[in-house]
Order: sequence, then C-alpha cells, then structure tokens
Amino acid sequence: MPRALSGDRDAQADLTDSLLGPLRATRGAPGLLETIRTLCAFGFSQVETAARLRIHANTLRYRMERIEALTGRSLTDPETRALWWLALQLAELRA
Repeated sequence: MPRALSGDRDAQADLTDSLLGPLRATRGAPGLLETIRTLCAFGFSQVETAARLRIHANTLRYRMERIEALTGRSLTDPETRALWWLALQLAELRA
C-alpha cells in the first residue's frame, strides 16, 4: 500500500486489480461492484447500503459473502475496508 499511496502506478494497478479483478471476472459483476461502491460510500452500513441499492438485507449479505469469497478478504476488517475505498478511488482515477 505505501507504494500505491506514493504514486507508483504499477502498485496502484496491482491493488485495484487484486480487489476489483475477481469481481469484474465473475457472473453478476455489475451488482457486486455496485454493492462494494455503495458499502464504501455509506461507511459499510448494511442498513443504509441495502436501502440505497433497493435490495433486501439477505441479498446484501449474500453479495457481501460472494465478495469475500472471491477476494479472500473480510469486509469486517477495518484495514480491508480502507483498501477497498482506496482501490475504488484509484480505479476511478484510472478510468
């Protein structure tokens, strides 16, 4: 992460690809990407995220479990949450 924060474009690409790549490569990618963006935007509040996405809480939990399974990272870990936010910001800059 320090290299990515210092502006190393290869490190930034590695970070975004390691988190977003598995989501982009799976069936249901748009929903999973929208879910992680919304979770980040609303402080990982499941109630707020489900309401914003207009999905049932069980659907949100299912998507979160898929994201965790695909990436091997827990969405309850504060460091991982920070990485998600950073990866999404970097991906937006790259686009």
